[in-house]
Amino acid sequence: MNWRCIPVLALAVAALPLAAKADPIPKDVEQMIRTAGKDGDSSTFRATAGAARKTFPKSVKEINKLVADMNAASAWRKRVRLQRQGFLQGWKGQGQVGAGSTTGNSRSTTLSLGVALNREGLRWTHAYTATIDYQKDFGRESKGRYFTDFQSNYRFSDRAFVIGILSLEDNRFAGFKRRFSESVGLGWQLIVSPTMNLSVEAGPALRQTDFITQGSERSLAARAAVNYDWKILDRLKLTETASLYGERRDSTFTSNTALTANLIGSLSAQLSYLVQFESNPPQGLEQVNTTSRLTLVYSF
Repeated sequence: MNWRCIPVLALAVAALPLAAKADPIPKDVEQMIRTAGKDGDSSTFRATAGAARKTFPKSVKEINKLVADMNAASAWRKRVRLQRQGFLQGWKGQGQVGAGSTTGNSRSTTLSLGVALNREGLRWTHAYTATIDYQKDFGRESKGRYFTDFQSNYRFSDRAFVIGILSLEDNRFAGFKRRFSESVGLGWQLIVSPTMNLSVEAGPALRQTDFITQGSERSLAARAAVNYDWKILDRLKLTETASLYGERRDSTFTSNTALTANLIGSLSAQLSYLVQFESNPPQGLEQVNTTSRLTLVYSF
């Protein structure tokens, strides 16, 4: 054995940990990442960490560890908070309003109101919505849709959940005075990401409809739904909610597409388009009704 090689080998072995060790994160950069993480804006946090990786490539390993540790701590704090909160705690929501008026050769008044509340628990998620779309032309009501629903989801895995829905709708211009719907079913999250989410739902439903001219009816239906949201930019979001109730006498398809742009703070502007299709409306009424809205939205 060549004993002269031993010092050289020893130096090479000693140098291996030094070569593999990443450079420490500059103190001001670490503080900037921690501040971005505490602000609660996930997109800002990801952008800050990404910029730090590009600027200090030799510190990528340490930056990744810092981000992972902060995400784990945030997830733990969220879990503890959800475990401790009561049913009346943790609710968030939005209120929206839009109105218009014309005079002269055409006299009309339009009003759009809406509220949406949601609460996220450790396993349960609850959501309540209510909307009013009203229009009067020359002193006579020409559009009137009043809708409210409550939905509860129970997650039994990261992507799968059970749903329960109760809804009530009054829409004489679609052919019925009121319609109650009750549905249960299963849901699955197809896409889960910080900027995009897509879920599908399906299950049986019961509907009790009081038609304008055709009496009342109770029926069994099948329900399917799609919920999609895409955060296009930090201040711009696209959402799509579509549902189908299929039954023997009158099936219903509803689609609501909305584009929401944040203006300042909690205030946003929303442009939405609602389509409602009734397969068998009373004679003289159209199958398709649409509503376009431009509303101001306040988040709380």
